[in-house]
Amino acid sequence: LGAVTRTAAGAGAGAPGAAVVAVVLAANADANCPQGGTKFTSAAGVVSYACNGSGSGGSGGNVVAEVLPVGDANCVNGGTKFTDAALTVTYACNGSVTSGNLGLGNVALAACDSNVTIAIENEFDGESFSLASIKMTNIDNACANSKLVAYIPIKTSGTKLGSSTKYSVTTPADQIVCSIPSLSATSNTVVISDSTATCKVKRTQAAITLAEVNAEDLGTKIGLTLSN
Repeated sequence: LGAVTRTAAGAGAGAPGAAVVAVVLAANADANCPQGGTKFTSAAGVVSYACNGSGSGGSGGNVVAEVLPVGDANCVNGGTKFTDAALTVTYACNGSVTSGNLGLGNVALAACDSNVTIAIENEFDGESFSLASIKMTNIDNACANSKLVAYIPIKTSGTKLGSSTKYSVTTPADQIVCSIPSLSATSNTVVISDSTATCKVKRTQAAITLAEVNAEDLGTKIGLTLSN
């Protein structure tokens, strides 16, 4: 039994706590970047720009933006790689923030395991981040065949960003409850996902998938229980 507080890596280089969505702008597409560039919008609505230069010879200002995954050698938390026409490479790396699209923490699961690592993983669909899975590592074999239940809270204030009508941003908080009837760890790892667990909204008992939950609608803690 335990709870983990998310300490997350944001989706962009915004202020702490703000996941950032990057949009590549074509030339003349935005008055703020006449030669094109990249527009960054945080979850709080703060907008910033990385604009292409004017260049020379008609191509000197072209910049290619490439999204980097978490774990990249140049941006450990992910970020964006920029390559100009002269093949000069620069990076805008994600920082470490208090909430966003990734989380990591440790929790003790009763008697069968005392140091389980929890990671929240998300997917980007081109416009927003959705919850993909909760990965638990360092699972002891003694936990095998136990029933695992994860309680995933929705935030209680602010703007709801997810399009699903199955959950709400309200007080008391809605909870997404996901169950795995019989725990089976592969390489001491358990993944709670749409293919391994059955999820529902606790308030209404409506069936829901993790993919329907916007990552920015999550609360700050996840509860886990194990039982025979």
